[in-house]
Amino acid sequence: MPDDTLRDEIFMYMQEIDQLINNRLRDRLGYVANDGSDIILPLTSTTVPAIDNELKSIAADLVEGKFVLKTAEKPLKWDTAIKNFENYLDRKFGWTRDVPLLKNPNFTISPTTLSSAVGGTLTFTGTEWRPYSEIEIYIDGTLKVTSPTTVTTTSTGIFTTTTVTIAANELLEGSHKIKILDGKSGKERFFLVTV
Repeated sequence: MPDDTLRDEIFMYMQEIDQLINNRLRDRLGYVANDGSDIILPLTSTTVPAIDNELKSIAADLVEGKFVLKTAEKPLKWDTAIKNFENYLDRKFGWTRDVPLLKNPNFTISPTTLSSAVGGTLTFTGTEWRPYSEIEIYIDGTLKVTSPTTVTTTSTGIFTTTTVTIAANELLEGSHKIKILDGKSGKERFFLVTV
């Protein structure tokens, strides 16, 4: 009969580290972001914020440090992993506590240049917008018709493949202000139309 004691012990350390990370993240981030959306823990690839490779690596170091601390009673690896985790939290989420997580709504535009004489289609995608919000796209202060007609963000504030058709000679040559609104927060970006 195989002895699963070591495997069980490591699994127990993994659970303790998960709880430690989630408790520290909850202390740092709170329960609600600045846009009113819930902060979901544990972090995954689809949560906002999402888990990143650095935090995964730190979690592995914490488990290893805990194992060495418990079995060899050598605290150096554990102390180093805890310090790295605290530095990560400060660098990633700032020094303040009990302040809502500040989301940074952003979007991409493709292409970033158009021919004024020909016109074309602009494609937009976005992340970290308010969840379940309708998106509006303005060019030079004019609300544009999008495809699909109604663009609603996902539960994590993402919208994808939203297009705006620009007619030939609709925009003059030069820089044009693009503004995206989700009902509360707004983000602006400029792009250059070339002839």
